[in-house]
Amino acid sequence: TTTVESSDGSSSKAGTKLAQILINYNKISQSPPMNGSTDWLNGFYDLMRTEWTRLRTFHARQDWPHSFITAKELANAGFFYTINKNKVQCAFCRGVISHWKSGDRALSEHSIHFPLCPFIMEMDVGNVPIGRDPIRDPKARHDVCGNMSSYGNTNPVLNSISINRKDIDMNAFTIYMSEFGVQHHNGPKNPEYNSIHARKRSYYINSWDQFIPVSTDSLAEAGFFAVGISDYTKCFYCDGGLSNWEPGDEPWTEHAKWFSDCQFVVLNKSQAFVNECKQMQVNQRHTNSLNENESDPEIYSDYDSDEESVNALGIRAVNEWMNTEIVLQIMDINVGTVDQVKAVLNKRWYDVKQPYTSFAQLYDAIGVVFLPCGHQLACTQCAPCVTDCPICRKVIRGTVKTFFS
Repeated sequence: TTTVESSDGSSSKAGTKLAQILINYNKISQSPPMNGSTDWLNGFYDLMRTEWTRLRTFHARQDWPHSFITAKELANAGFFYTINKNKVQCAFCRGVISHWKSGDRALSEHSIHFPLCPFIMEMDVGNVPIGRDPIRDPKARHDVCGNMSSYGNTNPVLNSISINRKDIDMNAFTIYMSEFGVQHHNGPKNPEYNSIHARKRSYYINSWDQFIPVSTDSLAEAGFFAVGISDYTKCFYCDGGLSNWEPGDEPWTEHAKWFSDCQFVVLNKSQAFVNECKQMQVNQRHTNSLNENESDPEIYSDYDSDEESVNALGIRAVNEWMNTEIVLQIMDINVGTVDQVKAVLNKRWYDVKQPYTSFAQLYDAIGVVFLPCGHQLACTQCAPCVTDCPICRKVIRGTVKTFFS
């Protein structure tokens, strides 16, 4: 690459300034958040949306060390150079890749390791390309399967080699995507307890103590199955274990408090619910540290407020149902008997629900989209139980909870 420098050295000055920006980026991005740091990082990522700026990072402080994969190709695939060895980072998903070797293709590696990247998924991320957009222009695309295409993407040996030789910052990628409601999908740790029926059955098989003050149905619904020792339970998805259940314990709340990273909880209850439960745990620890020898009655007051919130939601749901078109139509006509009303409502329920039931449960409404394939055919209880899409058999790498309006 030839750099044309003006007589006053403006190109050199610009390169020096960009190098300093990259140095600051490395310091700020690897440090705990401080006042103004978030705004600075957002401004930096906005700067990197332009392919020309990304390209310049590969020559800002030191030249890109590899000749077998060019700076132009990397910038075109959404990457900028971190000026740290051979690490490059996507401006849109924050994914980091290094340890490049001969034969690697930038867009292929980007697609393999970060398939949920909004740039890869053709979302409008504000990319400003120099020429053809590699994602939106088919003529500019590379084979996203790379050198592995002839072997298929289900070979565990090849996949492990590909992943082990890459230095991938999945944590930053996962946090970034969670802001858009996308949850990383790993599959269950105990698939034999995928179904709620299997979890319920475990309490009978393992002679669950009938005097334990927590409903086995609520435990099973929250993902827990009986281990077979005292009141020990484990989550089928995250493998987290809980015991010593007490009166007033709510399984979903305890699950979220102690295993806040469990995607089964996040998918079924929401990230806001998990955050609230985590804060509840922090408050409980603070109270216990002030008075270790006394029981804390306030810890259960939150359950009362939760019950009030649930009741309020129930009232709102009833009011919304009463204002739906079908109910208003029934109220406006003279219906002879209650049975006729039931018949109309049942038909409406069947017509609406029949095409949208989960493929596994057959009674819960679907509400999860699999990524990257985009198929929608599971409820929040079923979705965490599968690792491949039942329709196209593609590996599920992420999920998004959806709502019918």
